[in-house]
Amino acid sequence: MRILTWNACGDMGNRSQDKANELSRILDCWAATDDEVAIVCLQEVNANSGTLCQHLRQLNWNIAAIDEQDGGGGRQQVIAVHPDLTIDSFKVINLSKYGDPETIPNRPCRTPCCADISLPDGSTFTVATWHATLGSRQEDHLQGFSKYLETLSKSLPDSRIILAADFNCEIGRINDPGLFPGYHGYSCRLDHIIAVNVTLTDGQNSTEGNSDHELVSAHFEL
Repeated sequence: MRILTWNACGDMGNRSQDKANELSRILDCWAATDDEVAIVCLQEVNANSGTLCQHLRQLNWNIAAIDEQDGGGGRQQVIAVHPDLTIDSFKVINLSKYGDPETIPNRPCRTPCCADISLPDGSTFTVATWHATLGSRQEDHLQGFSKYLETLSKSLPDSRIILAADFNCEIGRINDPGLFPGYHGYSCRLDHIIAVNVTLTDGQNSTEGNSDHELVSAHFEL
């Protein structure tokens, strides 16, 4: 199976149909192989009226979304799963539990979210996505998200977690020992796929150019 993440930079108005066509081509391309896309994470989209979610709904994909909130321009972050998969739960990740509440407000900019997902065989895993904060609070939020991941993996030792997101930071910062220790995954410049207890291989980037972010994907094995 394959997971992809894409900050589409909007999917209404100018170039919105081009973006939907790009996503459609990529899904069709992988569907023709033994590595069909099972998870799509999107940032800066309109989950109700945007072309990308409309296209996924036409394919009977299951979609969960939250508003990006402060600085997000009224757009949403989306976790969408193939019709063969089930979203068991979907929640906002409150980063204030994992950092200094004086620097991380209860509803930080562009709050991350995660979904517990079931496969047809009954096995489960967790997917998180995020349009990470820019500006003075970004480091606090990155650290909070790292602590959340650490806490989750310790509370559920056999948990399988994939983070597929626009982290808004270069790979060098993700590789910092203080952030996401033991990082492994695939990236373009700002967008990263990170996994815990999940094997990631064959990371690939789209070069279509319909957004200022490349579409990043990777094969995953649970």
